[in-house]
Amino acid sequence: METYYSSIFNEVFGPVMVGTSSSHTAGPYRIGAMARMLLKDPVKKGRISFDPNSSYASYYKLQWSDRGFVAGLLGLAIDSEDMTDSLKIAEEKGVAIDFVIEEKDNKEPNYAYLDLESENGFKLKLGTTSIGGGAIEIIEIDGYPICIRGDFNTLFLYVNDKVDEVKKSAEQIIGGQCTVKELKKDAGCLLCIETREFLKEDKLAALEQIENVVKVRYTEHVLPVLSQFVYEGIPFSRYWLGRCLLMGRGIICNDYGDNNYDCQYGKPEIIYSDLIISLFFLHIFDALPNNKI
Repeated sequence: METYYSSIFNEVFGPVMVGTSSSHTAGPYRIGAMARMLLKDPVKKGRISFDPNSSYASYYKLQWSDRGFVAGLLGLAIDSEDMTDSLKIAEEKGVAIDFVIEEKDNKEPNYAYLDLESENGFKLKLGTTSIGGGAIEIIEIDGYPICIRGDFNTLFLYVNDKVDEVKKSAEQIIGGQCTVKELKKDAGCLLCIETREFLKEDKLAALEQIENVVKVRYTEHVLPVLSQFVYEGIPFSRYWLGRCLLMGRGIICNDYGDNNYDCQYGKPEIIYSDLIISLFFLHIFDALPNNKI
């Protein structure tokens, strides 16, 4: 299933944090946290680069983006005093993270490229963007174009042959519901698998043993609430309630697939409190199983 719903706790309420900006501090922190889990081993050194015309280039020190990236990479808590001292803590641990301003093909204002290496020599390259309110997107991993938002537990399987067999074996090991996207580059293939299941060491070890899997990366969700998949057969879901409420207030939402929504405000006099109430009812049951109301 390709469709899923987000959460009011991820996209409306701002993060609890130390720092100056949800987009320039919390966003980089969550990017760093995902990078740390994907790298598996503790980071030893890294290079984080921004375009000269990006907002990062002008404000990454002033708005603590550098501290956010480093705190996430080190596994520090975003709401602790350590967040303030993350650069100093990294220096004490012998972790060297350089921030570089250079021309980028991607001109998104909050685009950052991470080139990281762990203590054991494992490398990771990520293209990322912070899209506001602490929400993020990983749009490239090791040269593969992707789009993940940190609202699911995400598994990456690097495969060199027999992709369909690997996919079937991986789904059996995971055991729960998941979505699988297949990405190809040159002679290789990357399976991006998003799931609500938390994969323990035994399952990750089993995934590494699948024939034709050459590398496994895994990250747990970094947004506060796991998103929900669409469950078929449910007669009344919060999705339809939300559409009714929003359309009733003059907001027309059109789905274009891949969870992109084009919302046009049909009435300029829409009261924002009504929208918040609609979103509240739309998302309040996030924690319940099967996405039911």
